[in-house]
Amino acid sequence: MEASSDTRGWRARAEDHFARREYRASYEAALEGLSADPDDLDALRLAGRSGVEIEAGDAVAHLQRAAELAPDDVGSWRDLGDALAAEGRTAEAEEAWKKLAALRPDDSVVLTSLGHAALAAGHRDEAAERLTAAAEADARNMSASMSLVDVYRDMGQFPQALAIAQRIWETDPEAVLSGLDVAELSLSVGDFDSAEEVYDQLLEIDDEGHEAFIRYGQLGVALKREQWIAASALAASAARLEQSARSQRLLAYFADRAIAFDRNATSPDLGAALLMSQSGVFALPNLDQGPPEVPSLEEVERLLADARFEHRRIHIEEGTAR
Repeated sequence: MEASSDTRGWRARAEDHFARREYRASYEAALEGLSADPDDLDALRLAGRSGVEIEAGDAVAHLQRAAELAPDDVGSWRDLGDALAAEGRTAEAEEAWKKLAALRPDDSVVLTSLGHAALAAGHRDEAAERLTAAAEADARNMSASMSLVDVYRDMGQFPQALAIAQRIWETDPEAVLSGLDVAELSLSVGDFDSAEEVYDQLLEIDDEGHEAFIRYGQLGVALKREQWIAASALAASAARLEQSARSQRLLAYFADRAIAFDRNATSPDLGAALLMSQSGVFALPNLDQGPPEVPSLEEVERLLADARFEHRRIHIEEGTAR
């Protein structure tokens, strides 16, 4: 009776600590259970799951043993696959998820994990097939749909990526990253009007501190359309909002394009557009010192791409990602 009481004690403590995210305490309590019975499934699972969180060297071994002892248990294979993936052992994780898929062939989460594993292995077609199956199995599985957007975009299949991105954004119109997907993919397929409309909407829902990034997105549309005066005004707005070398380089490029190529532009037009950028030391260069260096188109495209990447990264780090 005393041994039984001790066993119940470690299990209750391990589960309680795990629920509180006190993973080291949970791990140590689970090890007590394993000292009494090395094949106790609950102890193996708790030692493995909490061990993963604290990067214990034997965490995966505990979960492998649990899967061996309970080969028909869905949770065992799911925990093992996730643990292997966390250690970067993608091929082994995929094998565990395949075992799980055999038990739950319509499990959307499992199919998503298999899709991610195929993507990590560079098998894009297989990833697309599995992620599509995951999205069809559960329309609420946004992870599968959002990953599909990335897969199709990387494959250069922009219309397919755009169609999925639009459905996601319709589901959650306040999700800025989904809106960015729609805007950028609309631009990729040449639907400039839609891209502009989305950026206008993003100005309303994104943090006002991110306005410069939206202006850079709009600059990408103006660049494609070769609307140099409009682009100069957008670059001036960005330079006012973000006092940086990037904004000044972009302003120099678009101002130069406006002067050189927009034959309908007048000096007052250009002056009015550029006046917005004046902000202390970051005002327009003093032409008495000679014309500013104009960056190349390649540099401009890189600067705009870097801005798009930075905007996404900020949202991901703030936890407002997809």
